[in-house]
Amino acid sequence: DKATGSIKEFDLELNKIEGTINRILPAKTKLVSKTGEWTKALKKVPVWLTTGMLWHSIIRGIKDVARQIVVLDTKMVELKKVMDDSTDFAKIFEDATKTARAYNTEIGKVLDAYAIFARQGFGADVLDSVSRLAITMSNVGNIDVEEAASSLIAIASGFKIQVQSLTSVVDALNEV
Repeated sequence: DKATGSIKEFDLELNKIEGTINRILPAKTKLVSKTGEWTKALKKVPVWLTTGMLWHSIIRGIKDVARQIVVLDTKMVELKKVMDDSTDFAKIFEDATKTARAYNTEIGKVLDAYAIFARQGFGADVLDSVSRLAITMSNVGNIDVEEAASSLIAIASGFKIQVQSLTSVVDALNEV
């Protein structure tokens, strides 16, 4: 009788354990399902971040281009204010672009040099050549283009040197 009681108790305990397991299994299945969903979502986060950063970079790039266009347009308007109306400004911009590429500098700096020389009465025919001299002087002397242009103007007017002779002045300064 003791053995029968022990078996009944064992059966009762086994039924309790089985009931507990049956209650836990749906919760475990639900947890595994939710964990799988979270895993899928977390795997997508790097893609979302990369896409967001890419769009942000594109928009920032477009804004920078627009800003540069406005700056260059402002500099061209400055040139138009101080130069003759018959000047070929498209050629001036093209020359400034070529000079900027050749000297590895910004177009805006070249246009600034053009404006400084144009304000002093230099014609469109010599703007590019004297601006190239100013950029060379700027690179060699470790000064900004505006200061180099002003120095060349001062040298030209102070020593009554022709524009064509400024090359030898820059070469002489280069050697020092």
